[in-house]
Amino acid sequence: MSDRFEREIEEIIGKAGDLRPRMSLREHFRDAQQRFKEQFTGEIARMVQWITPGKVGLLGAVVLVGGLIARMPYIAILGVGALLVSYLISVIRGTTTFQQMTGYDCSWRGRPMDVREEREEREGLRKRFRRWFGKRKGR
Repeated sequence: MSDRFEREIEEIIGKAGDLRPRMSLREHFRDAQQRFKEQFTGEIARMVQWITPGKVGLLGAVVLVGGLIARMPYIAILGVGALLVSYLISVIRGTTTFQQMTGYDCSWRGRPMDVREEREEREGLRKRFRRWFGKRKGR
């Protein structure tokens, strides 16, 4: 008899599906706010990642030339402002390596290619100095 009751209880639980405790209205609002914030910040991050100094600089140059051709000083000033913003973006972001930009290592036939670092390790201070200032010919 007890096996029959256990089977019936298991059937009822199986048919009922997910039995989670009920959430209050306040918890539903908090959950919805959290999901909205995550989606919104994700969209902003994607938009900011799309903006590059090259794109802003090209836009600034086009606007500057267009403003100068149309003889509209305010549009030309806007173009200069875009060029300055592109410069600031490049300074703020700094330099990125090939691996940071693409996610791939720079390698050739399975060996990493850190040519600049290897060269600097091999060369001494004197060689770096001579390369910087150039070799003097005629002596």
